[in-house]
Amino acid sequence: MNSSEFTERFQGLTPKPRNVLELLLNGKSDDEIAQLIGASASTVRKHIQNLCDRFEIPREAEGLKRNRREDLIALARQYKPQLRQASPPSVQTAIATSAQDWGDAPDDSVFYGRTPELATLEQWIIRDRCHLVAISGIGGIGKTLFCVKLSKQIQNHFSVAIWHSFRQGLVLDDFLDRFLNLFPQKARLPSDKNEKLKQCLQHLQDHRCLLIFDQLDAIFGEKEFAGSYLEGYQDYEEFIKKVAEVNHQSCLLINSVEIPSQIALLENQDGFVRQYKLKGLAVEDAQNILIEKNLTGKERWADIINFFEGNPLVIKMIAATIKELYNGDVIPFLRHSYTQLGRDLEIFLKDVLDRLQPLESDLIYQMAIAVEPLSFDTLQTLIFPPPSLSELQRAIESLSRRSLIEIRGEKFILPQAIVAYGNMQLVEDVFQEIQALLANKNINSLKRLRVHN
Repeated sequence: MNSSEFTERFQGLTPKPRNVLELLLNGKSDDEIAQLIGASASTVRKHIQNLCDRFEIPREAEGLKRNRREDLIALARQYKPQLRQASPPSVQTAIATSAQDWGDAPDDSVFYGRTPELATLEQWIIRDRCHLVAISGIGGIGKTLFCVKLSKQIQNHFSVAIWHSFRQGLVLDDFLDRFLNLFPQKARLPSDKNEKLKQCLQHLQDHRCLLIFDQLDAIFGEKEFAGSYLEGYQDYEEFIKKVAEVNHQSCLLINSVEIPSQIALLENQDGFVRQYKLKGLAVEDAQNILIEKNLTGKERWADIINFFEGNPLVIKMIAATIKELYNGDVIPFLRHSYTQLGRDLEIFLKDVLDRLQPLESDLIYQMAIAVEPLSFDTLQTLIFPPPSLSELQRAIESLSRRSLIEIRGEKFILPQAIVAYGNMQLVEDVFQEIQALLANKNINSLKRLRVHN
């Protein structure tokens, strides 16, 4: 077998067999590999047997039995010497981090719960060696803080770590400069962006690097379907694609309200590109927010948390409203059926919905009115004028990528905070349209009222 044949078959390996081969090259026993990958020793031996078959390691040569394991190690060392680390990983020891740039990553000292989620993502990145992990979730759910906590928890497994927030609006060229400057430079950084990208990918292959892209949605356009890059930022799409597809030993961790379609296309739960949808806090964890605000009526706290689905930012905003309007008591707030959302929460939700493409917006308001889950066919009949099937499908997919709808069987439903705000905003919009109609006698003033009749 030549180098190109070996490389082609190696690149087709899923994470677990690849980990077994790497650990095997680093002198690990079957029991040690089993502990590291969370499997039995017999499963490890089965992986090794399958690897020997994949790379066509013969059982016999000239009538004599061969040690296939040793032949596999020799072949891999010949064509993939970089898999053999100077300091191989062990159960207790991680690689020391040598270069870090945490930019404006927020402080994670106040962090509640998320233990199972952190464990799952750590497994994907450290054990399964994922190239790209995208964390999605509705605004306010805590994606940024979760990424900080996760990154700090796993940073010692990487030789380089860099935090890149898109709130700063940095173009790809700026990010590449920051990243390349973490490495000793034999010469000045190249001015050509393609050459910078080439060097970046080489570093991802030569070193174990952790790249964190925070709030990728900040470079997406408004009034467009989810994941549409703003002018000047489209080259991030190609960068993400290369990181996902090129063979390397690093990881790009992304958090975003909107997940680009390219990631959905590349995603494979058994492969190197995976997506994780972050949900709200558990009741026992979210209660800490209400304790911080010194709220009373503890026997009803779970009602508040469950209604707003454990969204920490929304709960903080509601807690502030309860503190101001109800003297910190949740009981009278509950009597008003959650109609007093508070100005901060209204502004936050308005910003979320103002980004939507027009058909998405119509769907949101229609689902807010219905409250109950609606099917694809029902949604099509409720919109005026009726959209085509392809238009409706694209809009629903876009809302799903924004984490603004939940899929329950064959039906769709909104988060409760969006339902509450959507109904309140719809009433206001219709009132304004009626006022405009009375003023200008123009039936075209009625948009919301005609759509949601």
